Amino acid sequence: MSCQCDASPDTRTSFTAQEITTEETADVAMKTQTKRYTFYWQIGADGPVLLRVSDFDGTDVTTDVDPPDDMYDRVRQNTGRDI
Repeated sequence: MSCQCDASPDTRTSFTAQEITTEETADVAMKTQTKRYTFYWQIGADGPVLLRVSDFDGTDVTTDVDPPDDMYDRVRQNTGRDI
């Protein structure tokens, strides 16, 4: 699944999203990827919660990188759940 924002070209974030399974959570999980970072989300009753972020080479950068501003809303919408 590929997502694009309708914002101006300067603020548009393009990423792919896919549902995954992970040992980190028993809930549904989703992985979103930009060109450089991979974001792992737990999808629960209260909405998406960011679990971790890794760099293109697999390095954990969770404490250093925040997801793009519009990614949370778009992940919530792409789960197919009205959260």
